Amino acid sequence: MNEYNHSTCGLILAAGKGTRMKSTTPKVLHKVMGIPILERVYQTLSRSGVDQICLVLSEDTASLENFLCNHPETTVCIQKNRLGTGDAAAAAAKAFLDIEPPKWSAGELVKGQPISSEYILVFFGDTPAISAETIKVFLEHSFLKSADIAILGMEHPNPHGYGRLVTDDNGFLSRIVEEKDADANTKKITLCNSGIMLAKTELLFSLLQDLTPENAQKEYYLTDCFELAAQRNIPTCVFVSEDYQSFSGVNDRSQLAEIETYLVRKKIESTQKSGVTFHLPETTWIDESVVIGTDSEIGSHCILQGNTKIGKNCIIGSRCTIINCSIPDNTILENNRSYNQNDFN
Repeated sequence: MNEYNHSTCGLILAAGKGTRMKSTTPKVLHKVMGIPILERVYQTLSRSGVDQICLVLSEDTASLENFLCNHPETTVCIQKNRLGTGDAAAAAAKAFLDIEPPKWSAGELVKGQPISSEYILVFFGDTPAISAETIKVFLEHSFLKSADIAILGMEHPNPHGYGRLVTDDNGFLSRIVEEKDADANTKKITLCNSGIMLAKTELLFSLLQDLTPENAQKEYYLTDCFELAAQRNIPTCVFVSEDYQSFSGVNDRSQLAEIETYLVRKKIESTQKSGVTFHLPETTWIDESVVIGTDSEIGSHCILQGNTKIGKNCIIGSRCTIINCSIPDNTILENNRSYNQNDFN
């Protein structure tokens, strides 16, 4: 049981091919600040306090063998039909005890034992920028409201491409409308779906039973569960976040670059708050794993990668490339040089 006193399974939907990446590497294995997208998502869910994690993957799991070996406790299901987000969630039915899969779905449990979980937290495998703190607040809010089903929404200044959260006159969520199915008025709504939802396990799969592919994509939309819940008079708890940038997904190389830019900026800002000076910080690249001691200074146009640890009171010259180095306190590095650990042994 987790800190919320509700057993919760994190369900990561990661079966998409990612064809727009134009790569032989699966989309979820492309790196953001030195860490594969799927690993970042996994770490976020682990830190958010869920009890277990279940992955929904495509049948081609060979490329994910290293990831799965590093997370032997993870339950894995295969999505066979690729008929939308609802189909992806339905493919996980066999991962949960006493759950009947929807008749229209086809999933297979290939790793791990069936899970007994009161709630399921649904997460997409291509959203690497979401913080565990945001998820914790969402979970705490939802459990405080004793919600049977909840959605994490976001106010977005440019909502194009996102599903819109449509509320009734009392402010309750009535349905979520995908961009391709939205009319002109609905497209004006700025309250959008982040892609993250929480639901009681039995309720989620009961709603999935009633999904139909009657939409522009001819797919089973996971978001249609909220309209079905409203029809059953089950209110949806809506939690709204202002941090819309963190919910961006990665579908192509351009979006990958945008996410990295956003996260590098956050990493630098966090490091600055801990007492580090960056000269022209917008020119610096830093991996997630890099640690820098207080009162150190980082020159412009630096590249800091891998398991680099820079001590206190160091001065790193401009245009330095530092990879997997442990740099002692009070070190001064010259401009325009590349460094490796041999330089500090």
